[in-house]
Amino acid sequence: MTVCEKHRRHRDYTRYELQAVLLQTAANFPVYRTYVRIEPGRQKNEYEAQVSNMDRRYVKQVVTDAGAENPDLDPELLHFLQQILLLEIPGLEGELAMRFQQFTSSAMAKGAEDTAFYRSR
Repeated sequence: MTVCEKHRRHRDYTRYELQAVLLQTAANFPVYRTYVRIEPGRQKNEYEAQVSNMDRRYVKQVVTDAGAENPDLDPELLHFLQQILLLEIPGLEGELAMRFQQFTSSAMAKGAEDTAFYRSR
């Protein structure tokens, strides 16, 4: 919510809309997590984003799939999340990207675990 408040274009989204975009995106992740990193820059208060081509491909595909599976999601909000996850927007958004990586790994593990237990019974 705080991230959206900093961006005039995205201030008016409800908690429900934000949650729906985050959950739909996480549910579509084909891997446990991405490995984007924030490295300190050469100057004070500067950072450098480290995003591999594979991570970039995963994020773009996941956002596209999330929009296709749930057409009620605002495409502009999905694009904003994509920019955040690819560290294209500096600031607090980078922290969201780092936390999202942690969330997708546990969500993917839980989904695989539940599927394995369901099939084995």
